[in-house]
Amino acid sequence: MKKIERFFGYFTVFYLLNYLWIEKYIPLIGKLELVNIIVIAWFIASLINFQYLASKRLTIMNFIAFSSFLLIIFIGILSSFLFSYQGLKMVLTDMFLFSRFMIIFYAFSFLITEKSKNDMKEFFILNLKGLVSINFILLMVNIPLKLFPTLDVRFGIPSQQLIYSHPTYLASISFIGWAIISGKNKRIYQLMSLILMISTMRTKILLLVLVYFMYYFLIERIKIPTIKNIIGLTGLGTLSYTSFGDIIYTKLLSSESSVRATIMAKAASIAKDHFPLGSGFATFGSYTSFVHYSKLYNIYGLSNTYGFLTSSYQYGMDSYVSMLFAQFGFFGGFLYFVMLLAIVLNLIKDVLPDKKRSIELLALFLLISCFTESIISTGIGIAIFGFMAINDSKIYDIKY
Repeated sequence: MKKIERFFGYFTVFYLLNYLWIEKYIPLIGKLELVNIIVIAWFIASLINFQYLASKRLTIMNFIAFSSFLLIIFIGILSSFLFSYQGLKMVLTDMFLFSRFMIIFYAFSFLITEKSKNDMKEFFILNLKGLVSINFILLMVNIPLKLFPTLDVRFGIPSQQLIYSHPTYLASISFIGWAIISGKNKRIYQLMSLILMISTMRTKILLLVLVYFMYYFLIERIKIPTIKNIIGLTGLGTLSYTSFGDIIYTKLLSSESSVRATIMAKAASIAKDHFPLGSGFATFGSYTSFVHYSKLYNIYGLSNTYGFLTSSYQYGMDSYVSMLFAQFGFFGGFLYFVMLLAIVLNLIKDVLPDKKRSIELLALFLLISCFTESIISTGIGIAIFGFMAINDSKIYDIKY
């Protein structure tokens, strides 16, 4: 990589990890939509280097992931033109926003050299160490002095958000730090990250950490690799269901007043009524579907529901999986999870335990977030896929 390309790579990592507080305190930068500009720049770089990219051959798992992604895009475009709920501009905008994570993943995978990947990984971890350290210091100051606002009180403990606009963002950054930071003094940073996560009182994050500790407590005692893998996967699934099953049932399935239950029920109806393709881009559960208010919210009786209004849609994007099934149908939603699974399986194959742990934690985080707020569609989600890309040194074979 040339110096200017290397600098832009470092800038991408820095901005994606820090944009949440930068754009909060410097609104002018937020108006520039730098996250989108960064992704577009990487997309253009991929197009310019298309001949170079064409000389590469994907591994089997990444071929499955990329093929699944392209099929989802094809389904979204086809259904958009078939039902015509939104204009071409909105369809293309939503398609771009939906694709940002995959653009960064494959751009980082192919355009960044192996040496630069290692350097960027170190820079990624250095940024996380800085964020965790600063946030921890601010937390210690904020508890007695209350300089930063808190969102709510859970079990008598205020939910800290510090320099971020919501505790979820602080919890997400802290979780990524806990999962990824390695090397010298990593346990100190992981401890600070854990304390920060607890301070946010985000149930999803805390249960995810608990499930992971219990998972490894079970499988570390097994010495036979095959049995360890079988028991590990079974145990992880069981523990995840035990921990999250009640939350998913009460907040997503059983309560008629639950926002996520409403979103999921409407998404299922939309997927059935628009079988098998879904309703298309910018029609339900996505940012563009609210900015350019989709006809489906009127058709399915949501336009007068709090949280789904044209002027107030803060709950409308509270279930990423609902957006997937509504816009791309049941088949498209299934393909999305096939894509995620293929990416993760490719990354954890034949890696060191520390590296495997980080990928597994990030994969669990992304999976759980699909059922809550859409982390994947944010800059944080894009950063996670960027990190996974620079951790994969075997993503392609060279054609001779």
